[in-house]
Amino acid sequence: MDQNQLLMGLSAVLSGLAVLTLILGFVVSPLLLLVAIPFAGTAYLFWYQASGRLMQHARENADTYRVYDRTNTGSRAGAGPFTGDRRFTREQVRQNRQRARGREAPRTTKQPSQKEAYRTLDLSPTATGQEIKQAYREKVKEVHPDTDTGDEEQFKRVSQAYDVLKK
Repeated sequence: MDQNQLLMGLSAVLSGLAVLTLILGFVVSPLLLLVAIPFAGTAYLFWYQASGRLMQHARENADTYRVYDRTNTGSRAGAGPFTGDRRFTREQVRQNRQRARGREAPRTTKQPSQKEAYRTLDLSPTATGQEIKQAYREKVKEVHPDTDTGDEEQFKRVSQAYDVLKK
């Protein structure tokens, strides 16, 4: 049996128990109303998981998941990927999910060398930070995909070149 079907079935049974105890709570004893609350809460949680809304919520808020720094806890100091207090980027989350599903994430494009980056932006290697920024802005205006003469691949190359040179 599928796990989601099982959870939906359990949710239906717990919902029935919650309704039954609610009715009995009004008819027999108000204390039974307190018994209905855990049944209703558990039924809702099972339904939330089985309907896929929990996963949807997790995907929409993936950037809020933190990687905690365990170095100050005394256990496993500096072990594994939990070093440093930082957030996963959306790209890292996507790649991790693809790896978990058995599909390898597509390779990221290789960063150009500094020489190639200067050539892409039509600059000399002695250019200042302000000149690099100005050349980047001019080049982006020419090749941006939203313009009539825009080229997405060239835009990506210009952006990567600027990323290399702005460091």
